[in-house]
Amino acid sequence: LVLPDSVLKQLKYLFVDYLPTVINFIHNRCIEPIPTADIQIVTSVCNIFETLVNVENVDITTSDIKELNTICKNAFVFSIIWGAGVSLDTGSKSKFAQFLRETLKGKAPPDPYGAFVDAKQGGVFKSWDTLV
Repeated sequence: LVLPDSVLKQLKYLFVDYLPTVINFIHNRCIEPIPTADIQIVTSVCNIFETLVNVENVDITTSDIKELNTICKNAFVFSIIWGAGVSLDTGSKSKFAQFLRETLKGKAPPDPYGAFVDAKQGGVFKSWDTLV
């Protein structure tokens, strides 16, 4: 999938500005029953993002730039939640969810672990309950 330059610019901003902060928070303020290395977190985030934003889920020929930005932004947030925050113990997951809501300033869903990104529907967050 080849994304437009403006979307790639937003993605670079998200990865550079938020991912190091997230990793720092996890390593310094959370408990991981099985500790992770920075590269493991980055790899997991990238793999999840790539799974969501691919040619099967995103049609760049019919999506406008605003929709592509929304899809990529929300896919990034989802990837942070499940690529970085999944290794935490229960108490740390609550702290991490609050940290995400504060740090991402409205970009994270109210219940980060309770939502998924529907890339085929414009990248909106939906409750996992809608799948059951």
